[in-house]
Order: sequence, then C-alpha cells, then structure tokens
Amino acid sequence: MLEIVLSPSEWVDFTAEAKKIMRQKGLTNKDVAQLIGRKENAVSRFFTKNYSSRFIAAEIASALSMEW
Repeated sequence: MLEIVLSPSEWVDFTAEAKKIMRQKGLTNKDVAQLIGRKENAVSRFFTKNYSSRFIAAEIASALSMEW
C-alpha cells in the first residue's frame, strides 16, 4: 500500500493542487471517493480538516495522476 506522509504545510500545497486538478477535470469529492473506493465523508474530511491520512493522500494522488 502506497503512502504519502505530509507535513502541515505540505498538506496545504497537496490539497490545493488536488482541488485544482479536480476543478479542471470536473470532479467532486464524491467522484474522487468513488475512484479511490472510500466514503465521500473521508475525502471531504481529508480536504477540510487538515486530516493528513498518508493512505488517502496516496490514493488521491494516484487517482488524479498527481506527481507527488
């Protein structure tokens, strides 16, 4: 299982980049949750509460083809 460990400042950069890509692709948190096999509230929590799950970060990066 892949992991991305983010410091608080890296989390800010990561989520900003992920949201930018999501906007470009027209994806919602629900869409991303379906892509990674997680519940929507887990993805929403990751983006809004500085909840830096190293596994969810890796799953989102992979689903969005992010270089991280």
